[in-house]
Amino acid sequence: MNVFPSGEQWVLQGGGYEATVVSVGGGLRRLTYDGRPILLGYGEDEAAHAGIGQHLFPWPNRITDGQYTFDGTDQQLALTEPARKNAIHGLTRWATWQRLDDGSDPAALAVGHRLHDHPGYPHQLDLRLDYRLDAPTPPTSPQPPSSPQSGSPQTPPSGSPQQPGTPQQSGSPQPTASHQRPGSPQLPGSPQLSGGLTVIATATNIGRNSAPYGYGAHPYLTVGRPIDECVLEFTATDRLEVSADRMAPIGLTPVAGSPYDFRSARTIGTTTIDNAFTGLGAEWSVTLSDPDTGTRSVLTSDTPWMQLFTGEAVGRTALAVEPMTCPPDAFRTGQDLVVLKPGESHTTTFQVSI
Repeated sequence: MNVFPSGEQWVLQGGGYEATVVSVGGGLRRLTYDGRPILLGYGEDEAAHAGIGQHLFPWPNRITDGQYTFDGTDQQLALTEPARKNAIHGLTRWATWQRLDDGSDPAALAVGHRLHDHPGYPHQLDLRLDYRLDAPTPPTSPQPPSSPQSGSPQTPPSGSPQQPGTPQQSGSPQPTASHQRPGSPQLPGSPQLSGGLTVIATATNIGRNSAPYGYGAHPYLTVGRPIDECVLEFTATDRLEVSADRMAPIGLTPVAGSPYDFRSARTIGTTTIDNAFTGLGAEWSVTLSDPDTGTRSVLTSDTPWMQLFTGEAVGRTALAVEPMTCPPDAFRTGQDLVVLKPGESHTTTFQVSI
């Protein structure tokens, strides 16, 4: 029996896409469309490196000094980024996850992990990841608006999107006891989705006390050439500045007029990015494309934050696009921190497509 460094290998196929999910961390080892890598992957005889395809529970990014206070109690996490004295990327990247579904759908997979008390995080969470592959949806031609029938009033648009960067309404759970931002992408199979890989991350507090919580993912978009030569587009209006020595948050700065403004698509060039961004809109996309062939890889989500990393750790061969429910140091600042009461759940969705 072969035991791979990344654990058990589960292969999904559907709509021209193929994905491999692994039991170590529930991570995404590879994703292709018609044989072309959409995300940077790694071999089955390797362990994940540089965060490739990993999920970040119960916090994304960094916690300075690994220290925070919650419900009046000071906590100290292990410093998993010792050179910078930070706790980084949560507690489950190297844990073993179990398959939850029966394998009857070749395009879908569910895996789970129970997070028990850790030093610095005395809480219990049931964690679940749902993966699904769907065929790309061809674009449809816009239809001319129909004239309303006499005496039939037109229905005004309902609601307005929630502004990014606002706190999750964790203190006011919905009847389903699930926290989800308005405008969230729908569950797999929804007609709103345009095809590709959909990932749904769910955390449920099974403990007796409220728990601080955040989620992030760490996929790297690729179009098969160095990112210096690629075109990038995303909608963020603000960048979180960090200290050079420890990557500790300093404050938000508008991207307008800076090297970090990619609201209009342009070549990345030698720009170095390793920052969180916000001001993304209710639903946002990051598009990496090859200017010569038009080949592209796209990540879409509704999280209020994302981290972009120009992949120096992987030779600038791919761009890390990390949807995050909260910014770095959220356990210390409380900004966009989700607080899960006993029995409550939180769901986050993102999608990768061509």
